[in-house]
Amino acid sequence: MGDEREVTFNKGTPEERHVTFHEDGEGHRGGYGAAAVARQLKGLDFPASRKEVEERLGGGVEWEKGRKMNLRVIFDRLPESFDSPVDVVEAIAKNIDEQPDRGPGA
Repeated sequence: MGDEREVTFNKGTPEERHVTFHEDGEGHRGGYGAAAVARQLKGLDFPASRKEVEERLGGGVEWEKGRKMNLRVIFDRLPESFDSPVDVVEAIAKNIDEQPDRGPGA
């Protein structure tokens, strides 16, 4: 069974944000969801452009355990730039939730 860990960024400020990282407990160090996005963005300097983020994520990420999500369909709806990896995760979460078909080829 996997573990969840919530991380708070900018604690105590108006920009305070919470992100939950999921780890699958099966030796997959990157986990899924926010953790998978963070792993793929590691080393990217922020602020970063949408194009830089898209190149890093390669169009897909394991957003749900065992289900790689095709992100290419949402990149045109994401902001032009991101100040932090948290901003990327939040934008992906908002836009994936708006997808009618969240299957592997979505």
